Amino acid sequence: SGRLDLVEGLLSREDGMNINVQGAKGQTPLMQAAMMGDIAMARLLISYGADVYEQDFEGWTALGYAVRSGNQELVALIKSKMEALRIQR
Repeated sequence: SGRLDLVEGLLSREDGMNINVQGAKGQTPLMQAAMMGDIAMARLLISYGADVYEQDFEGWTALGYAVRSGNQELVALIKSKMEALRIQR
């Protein structure tokens, strides 16, 4: 989709944006994608290093938002990334 291409273009720039930038409520782009159940965007953001452990100002993580969205594939994606990071430690 055009939106994914635009975001990927911004992320791939040498002076690219901070992928974990927090908005007014402390939500990151990954949290926003999880909230909307947007697995394609979440997959893209994770592939560029989005922090799956980041918390917003209320303590919510992308996983919490994914669970709340009801998208089980998205929940599995985020859990898989968390497990991969846990194994690397």
